[in-house]
Amino acid sequence: MLPGFHSTQQCLHINRKLPNLARHILRYLREHPEAQDTIEGITVWWVSERAIKHWLPQVRNALSALVARGFLEEYNQADGRTFYRVRSHPPPDD
Repeated sequence: MLPGFHSTQQCLHINRKLPNLARHILRYLREHPEAQDTIEGITVWWVSERAIKHWLPQVRNALSALVARGFLEEYNQADGRTFYRVRSHPPPDD
């Protein structure tokens, strides 16, 4: 339990009143009750971790759409990573 919270119910009630980012930080602390960090560390490790999990599928879909429409091209490196870049020739007008 987080310091200052008397029950899980109280913690959930407070969550609804907090800004979205504050809720993300609170969720991280619930999952990692011993965590502590600087503002920079919290931004990099706590906040960006959740943002990446949230945005990754949407970024994947956006890249697929851009490749399919000819705006980007993708290429694979020998290590298996896929890279994206602007297509060398613009796509034809629709």
